[in-house]
Amino acid sequence: MAVINRASEVEAYYYFRAQGMTHEGAIGVIDNLEAESDGFYANRMEYLLVRRLKEAGYSYTDESYTAAIDNGTITLEEFQHPLHGKQYGHGLAQWTSPGRKAGLYRLAKQKGVSISDLKMQLEYLIYELQNTYKNVWNVLTTATSIKTASDYFLVHFEAPANTGDAVRKGRADRGYAFEKYLNQNGGNSVKVTAQQIIDVMKSWIGLSRAKGTHKPIIDLYNSHYPLARGYKVSYVDDYCDATVSAAFIKLGAVDLIGGTECGVEEHINLFDKKGIWNEDGTITPNPGDIICYNWDDSTQPNDGWADHIGIVETVNTKNRTLTVIEGNMSGGVVGERTIPIGWGYIRGYARPKYADSQTVDTKTENKASTETGGTGYMFEVKMVQSGSTGNDVKLLQRLLKSNGCKGKDGKKLSIDGSCGTNTVYAIKEYQKKKKLEVDGCAGNATWKSILLR
Repeated sequence: MAVINRASEVEAYYYFRAQGMTHEGAIGVIDNLEAESDGFYANRMEYLLVRRLKEAGYSYTDESYTAAIDNGTITLEEFQHPLHGKQYGHGLAQWTSPGRKAGLYRLAKQKGVSISDLKMQLEYLIYELQNTYKNVWNVLTTATSIKTASDYFLVHFEAPANTGDAVRKGRADRGYAFEKYLNQNGGNSVKVTAQQIIDVMKSWIGLSRAKGTHKPIIDLYNSHYPLARGYKVSYVDDYCDATVSAAFIKLGAVDLIGGTECGVEEHINLFDKKGIWNEDGTITPNPGDIICYNWDDSTQPNDGWADHIGIVETVNTKNRTLTVIEGNMSGGVVGERTIPIGWGYIRGYARPKYADSQTVDTKTENKASTETGGTGYMFEVKMVQSGSTGNDVKLLQRLLKSNGCKGKDGKKLSIDGSCGTNTVYAIKEYQKKKKLEVDGCAGNATWKSILLR
């Protein structure tokens, strides 16, 4: 097996996440591409083709074969049908059929890049998934299991002759190894925002246990392993905490809440262990905070047994109220309730550490609601400009890189956490592309555009 090209895998991971794949979905693709191209190499020739060409008197390497395609020595027809019409794979996905190889070839020519340009191949892959393999795309954008995503991509996209258990296990194992690499190198920090969680919860409003329309929430909760305390939630169970857990499962952000749970008091223990729990029901929360109630006590301080849970949707400091989205409300529905800030039934709040680049501002609720279309939050990010350093710069560099923005030197951005000449240039290129004010400083408008595109 060849040396694995981890740098390209990390670049692909962030690109796939930016396109909408879940953490697990992105890794399920990467482990397959790593296996197909023996190490994640965009210029990889199929090994059988190398051997057959050598037998025919041609000694090509991955590099020289790529160069021959790029300069026209090998024509499109020869690329599609090498060696008297036979078909062989090429690139990350080992594209084999003439039609798919032609599409790859034409996109490279259209963009003026090499047939083995990594970003171009990733773009072509996304195009195929969104247009020809829609079922695969749907799995990759909702997957909560690396194994599930990997198996589905293997069988329904790559579709080699052997898709048996050993092959499936081998590819998923590659995925677990890549995830471990990400974790060890700080590349798998969760980039989920409060508004993304709120949006998931809002999409479920109206689902009902009585009508059975809440079943997708329960199925999503039960799809994530390990199950909390080994318990599989049934369709007739109370499901308020399963709803909250399912929202974080959907976005691949379970770590933000210390793990999944279906029992509120048990979840508070996880929140506390995670260091995100505030045992004070009188505070003014932020949208995205997790609110827990104790219905047996209507006074503050309230430290009784917690028996209900939801997600804070909006906070109105002028009227001293907040709106909460909850599963399993009266009648077993997902719905909204508006309550006073400091309400006696509130046990406390968990505040997940959402992406640093987007935080809520409860002090400017009314202004936020007009500036962001009534979402109840606004951006409050750290300005990144020449001379800035730190994790905000690293995140911005990754996002600029996934958008194809390069430095002044014409090279891909280094993810070094330092905003120098190349990063400033890339910011300006992004701002031009999105018709923003071109000043080379990533402020509110630039962050909002690049995070919510």
